[in-house]
Amino acid sequence: MSPRERQRFFRRVLLALWGLGTLILLFALGLIVHELQKEGVDPLALRTPLTPGAPPANTTDAGTSIMPNTASLQEVKLYFAGIENANLAPQTHRIPLGASTADNCRAAIAALAQGPQPGLAPVLPSSAALRGIYLLPSGELVVDFSRELAMGIKRSASAEALMAQAIAHTVCQPSLAAPNDIPVRNVRFLVEGVLPQGVFDSHLDFSQPFAPETAWLAGATRRREP
Repeated sequence: MSPRERQRFFRRVLLALWGLGTLILLFALGLIVHELQKEGVDPLALRTPLTPGAPPANTTDAGTSIMPNTASLQEVKLYFAGIENANLAPQTHRIPLGASTADNCRAAIAALAQGPQPGLAPVLPSSAALRGIYLLPSGELVVDFSRELAMGIKRSASAEALMAQAIAHTVCQPSLAAPNDIPVRNVRFLVEGVLPQGVFDSHLDFSQPFAPETAWLAGATRRREP
């Protein structure tokens, strides 16, 4: 075999190996996408960190993002854990409010994740990400969190209920309802795009939406869970 023929031979071998590697990579990627879809996770979903940043985009009832509206800082009540994490207490915070109830709720949840002022305790882990938020015509707000939501909460029914009720009390207040938009009546939780049954260790029923319950507010009498 002449040097030129040997060079052509090795070039063909390298091209064949490159093509085979590309096919293997595409096959593996297809398997990953298939598994994610089986678990109800959208592979193209972008996680929205619960931290300050660019103004959030509006989300329609169908979950379609559009250009953000001009928002202004206004005072609203955010609900955090009170003394000994036994109940909820409000704190007044300034957050951007605009012409979309869903966006206002997104901003309020982001402020909840940033934590309270001194005197109260946080109810949301800062590591969680809000993957999506949707306001249905019925007034049900669907919030889709990343799996870090469950990982960062104490393993008890009381801690999980405080988290769910803190969000429900916060987003259901009339001040977050935008003009010409529907108010929030209750909140349904998703984790990675699916109902979080089995994700949390408590006995809470996450298959149903949560409405604000006054029994969780400071001063109300309630039997504490372990």
